[in-house]
Amino acid sequence: MSPFRWGVFALTVLAGGLSQAQEMSSLRPPARSLDELPDATLFDGSGLDDAGGRMARGAGTFGTAPVSQRGSFAYVSNGGSSETAAADLGLGAGSAYGSRLVESTWYTREEYFHWRERLGGEDFVNEYGLLFTLGYQRRVGPERYRAELFGGTMHYDGGAQFEDGSTEPLESKTGYLGVRGEYDFLIEPDWLPKTSLLIGVGTRFWFRDLRDGMTESGVPVLGYQEMWWTIYPYLGAETRRVLGRGPELFISSRIGCTALTYEHATFFDAVLYPKTGLTGQLEAGIRGHHFFCSAISEVFAWRQSSIARGALQPESTLFTVGLRAGVNF
Repeated sequence: MSPFRWGVFALTVLAGGLSQAQEMSSLRPPARSLDELPDATLFDGSGLDDAGGRMARGAGTFGTAPVSQRGSFAYVSNGGSSETAAADLGLGAGSAYGSRLVESTWYTREEYFHWRERLGGEDFVNEYGLLFTLGYQRRVGPERYRAELFGGTMHYDGGAQFEDGSTEPLESKTGYLGVRGEYDFLIEPDWLPKTSLLIGVGTRFWFRDLRDGMTESGVPVLGYQEMWWTIYPYLGAETRRVLGRGPELFISSRIGCTALTYEHATFFDAVLYPKTGLTGQLEAGIRGHHFFCSAISEVFAWRQSSIARGALQPESTLFTVGLRAGVNF
């Protein structure tokens, strides 16, 4: 199945989950707007690369026959309701959530994207370009669900390495296509007016398509595909301030970890498990009755994986910064 079809299939699964969550809330009281509940918050602020990654045409299996390898493998020689619970805990959330705020949001994100891999303390793969995202968010009382579809084509700046140890710079393209789903539970304590605390978990699934290229000396280098899937829990806070009778200023931040990550590369059929790293997000913007716009930045990090089939995933970082805008109803 092609990466595009995998992406569409995964998005369908996420959308189905959101639809089921909406059906479960169909018996709740009618929706109320944010203006009616000023203390309720709608949304958050919200390589494998080195000597084994790509091989010259006609080359044999990994570690045999003279090859030209593109950086993306590091070569290695060998029970009760939420309202009641909030009230019982004295968090001041019972009254706000008792009205069961229900709101939907469609939004887009356009961001500068940078993927970096380091081995031995040095950069050897950098990918950068624009990443585009279409997202949907559903808020039901203290619960918030979010699904995103994202993609883009990045410039690849790395190198090809030959078995004799010599290297040659390589520039090419890398395609990204994926989906993401997140769940947040928000708490609005009395002792923090206009502020929400949140606990959440997210999952991100994407394809990294390293495309064919050619070195400066004319040596062809074959591409391959990677599939990534990561799960990340996080904690955060959101605060807001009404600007007179006009729009509302909001700021949100969160921090978490890439608790579990699975990676599969088609070239050597290698399955790797990049080790846990940090993830974080920061967003600030203006929100009106039906529209909002914000600046947003996000980072995911992974530590180097263990060796499998003579390959490893180096220390890797995904960084984005850009704009998010949308409508809520």
